[in-house]
Amino acid sequence: MTVADRVTLARTKRGFKKADLAAKADISSGYLTQLENPRPDAKITDPKVDTLQKLATALEVPFAWLAFGTEPEPEWPVLATVEPTGANG
Repeated sequence: MTVADRVTLARTKRGFKKADLAAKADISSGYLTQLENPRPDAKITDPKVDTLQKLATALEVPFAWLAFGTEPEPEWPVLATVEPTGANG
């Protein structure tokens, strides 16, 4: 799994939209999009350590897991689901 894969996984497991995570991590949405969807001609090859630290903090995951995949994958909380209300509810 790549850094891009781990960022995307953590973002979706935490329930963040790209814009929300970018704002929380104080990075641009465009940068996050490029990071999550690397292309062969991409300008971003490896994100800087401080960027990964900001993302790890915002996503509440260990830096080593996000940056290197050297720790076990975090345990993801079960996101609350809203039960549909019936006619009586």
